[in-house]
Amino acid sequence: MSQQIPAIPQSIAGADLVATLNDRLRRINVAMADIAATPAAAAAPAPAAASGIIGTLALTGLNAPISPTNLLIAGAMIPAGTYRIWLYAVMTVAGTAGAFSPYISANDGATRTQYYPGNMPATSVGVLSGVLVVKTAGSAQVQYGVTALGVTGAPQYSLTLMIEKMA
Repeated sequence: MSQQIPAIPQSIAGADLVATLNDRLRRINVAMADIAATPAAAAAPAPAAASGIIGTLALTGLNAPISPTNLLIAGAMIPAGTYRIWLYAVMTVAGTAGAFSPYISANDGATRTQYYPGNMPATSVGVLSGVLVVKTAGSAQVQYGVTALGVTGAPQYSLTLMIEKMA
């Protein structure tokens, strides 16, 4: 069963960014509908490292940190290359204190680097978004995670990642 990713309201970011993200989300929703309609036996393996959107991850109802988790495309490690990762986190239910901090971690062949777009306060409903460019050697996993900084109460958040292979 496929679930559509909702459009991003313009009040969150500038019109150009919102238009770009909503266009990409529209294409993802169309692709997800096509995948959902394809019988499992007829499904083809994911194409190798062509440019464009190669994967998405949408998690909802989260209420705790996420330890480093491998970001897989079609069940496999992301191949060597340069990627743009769109991160969109929404605090859907406020807590009483603290913040969540989502991140992406990648190894460029020399060192592992964590990319933090910022902290998302757990005390109010709101959005944190960022576009990160990462380079990976393909010999180590690209990972995502979320740290919790003094979070109390019962906050909930969602996290959406969209991965684009850059030419």
